[in-house]
Amino acid sequence: MSTPGFVWSPSIIINSTELTGPIILGHLWNWGLFGILVLQIYLYYLSFPNDRTRPKLLVLSLLSLEIVQIILSARDAFRVLVQGWGDVVELDKVGLEWFSAIIIGALVACLTQVFFAWRISVLSGKNWLSAPIVLLSILQLVAGMYVGIIVAKDPFRSHVEHNAHISMSVWLGAMSACDILIAVIMTFSLSNSNPLIPAIYEPVTLVVRFTVETGVVCAISATLDLILFLSFRRKAIFLPLCFMLSKLHSNSVLALLNMRLRIFGGRHDTKVPTDVTLVSVDSDVDSPGGSNRISSRRKDKRPLLLVKFDRDHSIERPSPIPTTGSKV
Repeated sequence: MSTPGFVWSPSIIINSTELTGPIILGHLWNWGLFGILVLQIYLYYLSFPNDRTRPKLLVLSLLSLEIVQIILSARDAFRVLVQGWGDVVELDKVGLEWFSAIIIGALVACLTQVFFAWRISVLSGKNWLSAPIVLLSILQLVAGMYVGIIVAKDPFRSHVEHNAHISMSVWLGAMSACDILIAVIMTFSLSNSNPLIPAIYEPVTLVVRFTVETGVVCAISATLDLILFLSFRRKAIFLPLCFMLSKLHSNSVLALLNMRLRIFGGRHDTKVPTDVTLVSVDSDVDSPGGSNRISSRRKDKRPLLLVKFDRDHSIERPSPIPTTGSKV
């Protein structure tokens, strides 16, 4: 039975499909990246309890923002895909996405980019290299806040392109430019670093490589989001990447912090015998008396590794270092 005054039009189904598809994909990818982020934070919590306060506060801030973002995002997904299913007007409403996707996304990107700027200043020893990164990051933060306010005043997806065309372009463009600048400066720092000290050069190279790779991923995502926004007007194809921007930046920070993690006996570790079993990690563990176990204690209370050998290994003790006046 048809509703009085309702005129059937195939364009309603087409528009509904064009909106629901990007929304569903955006929420699915957002939740997937949130799961990866939680795993990375858990690994960081277990592996680096003695880190300085600054990175710990950054990780805590990112986790808090991402929890708020994922809760608000789930609320909007339930509103659109469950409560308002079949209602085109409800589907067109933005809900709280102006805050969860735009404002929180801009804030998380700013925290991440400023963190990378600080790492660049530490590695290069030149504060002026990080200055343009900070300025671009602040620009994208202000533009993102402005876009969020505009969308909140007129909360309809079909009006975003008309009301926030310029400000949205500035926000995504500044975010992309900042991520590209981070990758370029880190590449420049690597090419001008001193390779004469391998013990220092190799870990610095690893830091630079991780920063470049994660910065390129974030830059490509922001650039592609901007291209989709400008190319497909009055459509929501840009939404999936817009939902994912904050998670991409947060995961890039945790990937950089966790790159210090080493897996004993892994593919890239050739120093540990293949027949060694990792029994436990505990700073207060005592050996139960078996001769095939090794345990040790440290004064700094860091986690210690209790190792069990699956077969006997002869250990050759190094010769003592000769003291002053002794014969060599």
